[in-house]
Amino acid sequence: MKFIHVSQVNLFASEFENRQGIRTSEDHANDFRRVLETCRKEGADLLFITGNLFAGAPDVKMLSYLDDALGILDKTRVFYVLGPNEGEAADLILGYQFRHPVKVFTGNSIERVYLPKLSVEIQGVGYSEKTWNRTEIRELVPGKKGSIQIFLLPMDLPDVANWPFHYVGAGGSERKEGTPEKRVYCPGSLEPEGFAPYTRHGFFVGEFGAMGRNVIGPSVRLQEGASREYVLLDLQVTPDESLEAVREAVGKQILTYGQENLYKVRIRGVASYSLAEGAETLLAIPAVSAVENETKIEDTFSAIAGSGNDDAVGRFLRDMLDREPSEGRDLAIRYGLAALEGATEEEHDHS
Repeated sequence: MKFIHVSQVNLFASEFENRQGIRTSEDHANDFRRVLETCRKEGADLLFITGNLFAGAPDVKMLSYLDDALGILDKTRVFYVLGPNEGEAADLILGYQFRHPVKVFTGNSIERVYLPKLSVEIQGVGYSEKTWNRTEIRELVPGKKGSIQIFLLPMDLPDVANWPFHYVGAGGSERKEGTPEKRVYCPGSLEPEGFAPYTRHGFFVGEFGAMGRNVIGPSVRLQEGASREYVLLDLQVTPDESLEAVREAVGKQILTYGQENLYKVRIRGVASYSLAEGAETLLAIPAVSAVENETKIEDTFSAIAGSGNDDAVGRFLRDMLDREPSEGRDLAIRYGLAALEGATEEEHDHS
């Protein structure tokens, strides 16, 4: 028996602002359709959607969009657990007449479905603010009909040590891959939700086998599903690294992770003067959507002055830093450094 498990799709989410003008809501829609296409190509028997398929409570138009999208499925039955985003629309979703076989688990009760051809029993409970904290999920026991016992819920419950099921499919943003001791599987968000160190977002493709009455598996793998990642490049810099060196390092990381992604560059540490003054020019790199310069110009001045160089720049900075700190002093330092750098470049041109 083959299944696919996806969570936190957030269809119809508001656009994620970016300089490139990418419509991230279209990414969500296209990537979900690719999940459905994978169901068809893989011949998946079951599709588990564990919470927050929609970014908010859907209306009839949104449900109609979902219904049309599910039309691509041939043999795959859909089991849809409502998450916190959708709880308010539970009655509307439950009452919607899907043309494709869709079982909706609301937060009203824990329900069980038996699929005799697959010898699978699926229990599920959705999210409801009124009932979630009162639902005795921890006391659940497997059914007695199906060889394979599955439980679906919209979020993991980490205090549960041993689940008496072959597969517990949970929702939530964080990806967790189950173990033989704790078979709780959370594919995490299908799409990135903000800039973070490089990771892969996607969905699970799983399979159960059987040897006589013994269940084999599950065998579960992550399949990448996001059109693009939102990658945080967190750079710890030193005064020895010029703006050009940092620009080159950023370019290499973008080539490594993929030019289709969106990037935020965060600069920390003590910057060189060229980097401290020119960090915003990194936005000229096509894939960079934001730059956060967390360095302090005062630290840069102190590093240059304390470098031991007895050139004009070093002497100028040491003299200026002996003066009372003020906005005017720092502005004078900037003008002075710019003039000294210009004179140095001119001297090199004539040499």
